[in-house]
Amino acid sequence: MNLDLRETEVFRRLMELGSVTAAAAAMHVSQPAVTRMLQKAEQRLGFELFVRERRRLRPTAEAQLIFPEGLGTFAAIHARRAARRSGSGVADHQQPLLQRHRACLDHRHDAHRSAEPLYDAARHREG
Repeated sequence: MNLDLRETEVFRRLMELGSVTAAAAAMHVSQPAVTRMLQKAEQRLGFELFVRERRRLRPTAEAQLIFPEGLGTFAAIHARRAARRSGSGVADHQQPLLQRHRACLDHRHDAHRSAEPLYDAARHREG
């Protein structure tokens, strides 16, 4: 999984706020920009993160699976941005944290890939 920082931020905001409109306002970008970043993230990941329902987004099982682990990554990214703004760069102790969380997300993504037939079977039964 190789999301860039903006795509990661879009994912976090959409999980927290539940709508493109709210995420766009929180990020100070346009709604089409949020939609494009979400589509790009889903394309990179190879699965949908949200089910579109009228004006709301409902997280998919995959999004719910990776989001809790992503919270640590979001915290590390926030710390890194804060360090950049202060001119101090990334502290030595922050770099391993970011790498560890990324590895954890990659592991969960791989676990998801091996469970795809189960998800597909469950979706087929629901539909």
